[in-house]
Parts: sequence; structure tokens; C-alpha cells
Amino acid sequence: MSFHVNILRDDNTASNDRSNLHIAIVGTGSGAFAAAIKAVEQGAQVTIIEGSKVIGGTCVNGTRAARNMTGDDVTIDLSVMPAVVFTEPQVGTVGLTEQQAAEQGLIVESRTLDLENVPRALANMDTRGFIKLVAEKDSGRIVGCQVLANEGGEIIQTATLAIQNRMTIHDLSDQLFPYLTMVEGLKLTAQTFNKDVKQLSCCAG
Repeated sequence: MSFHVNILRDDNTASNDRSNLHIAIVGTGSGAFAAAIKAVEQGAQVTIIEGSKVIGGTCVNGTRAARNMTGDDVTIDLSVMPAVVFTEPQVGTVGLTEQQAAEQGLIVESRTLDLENVPRALANMDTRGFIKLVAEKDSGRIVGCQVLANEGGEIIQTATLAIQNRMTIHDLSDQLFPYLTMVEGLKLTAQTFNKDVKQLSCCAG
């Protein structure tokens, strides 16, 4: 997948300080992720833009897709899509969004937990972002997760396993997660389907 990198500056002056660079990367192939990681390492802000419904290029989706060499449309099973993590704070998505679920005829509900309700985020003094779970309304089976968080990769990997193992919101709520880890926020998000997490003590998760 081809991509373009646009470098935007807050001013027109030349400088070795990269903290005011904002790089927009169009496309989500392997080159895009490599460029994003390198730019973040150099101190730039990065935004990745993808025009299609599928995140990632051939490397990410090739083995998961039913490829048709005649050029017909390709069907991709998003429920087994690998996690995608990029930018800082890290953004991750796995499985289906509400819109994608509706397009597949699924009736779902979702809950979003702000990171101010996650003890580890409070300890890190960085409560930017959220954790969102999408689940089938009747069965409670988890079909999607979106994360915007520092250390988001830790969270999205566990969400990937939950989706691939067809876990329900109830299953996830009953799991034991180590206290003061970011992934504990996944359990807290699951609990919001049935209770107000703000009523729990910081150690009750």
C-alpha cells in the first residue's frame, strides 16, 4: 500500500527541534507503521489516516483474507484481525466497531471507560484516552475493542485474545487482572455493562 508523509510545522522557521512537527501519514501499510514509529522516536507527533475500512496492508491482512485472484472484492474476517497499535498516546483497534457490526447484521451495545477511572492511569498521572468494548446485545460476546491510551498495546493484546476466544462481557468481568496495570482497565470497562465502576473502591476491580 502506498502512503504519503506530510510534515506540518507550527511556524515556517528552520529548527532542529522536532517537538513541533506533526506528520500525517496516509495509508496503513507496513511502511506507514515504520514511518510512524521512527517519527515518534524522533519527537514528532504522528497522525495516521486510512481511507478504507481495513487497517493495515498486505502484511497485516494478507494471511487473514480470503484472497480472490480474479480481482473480485476480498472478504476479511474482522473478528480475527490482529491488533493495530500506533501513535503516542497509543491507539489500538481490534474486531468490529458498532458501525461494522451493524453492517454485518449484528445488534450490539458498547461501553466506554475514561482512563480517569483506571488506577494505573492515575498512578502514571496520564489519564488521556479511553477503553471501549463492543459486545453482542443478547449473548454478551465481545466483538470489538478500541483503545486510546499510553501503554495501549498492553490492553489491546488482551482484548484480541478475548475476541478470538469468544469471551463474553461476563467472562471478562470475572477474570482476575493484576492491580495497578493498564490491562485492568479492560475488566473495569466490561464491568460498566452491569454496574457503575465509579462506585467501586480503587482496589475492588
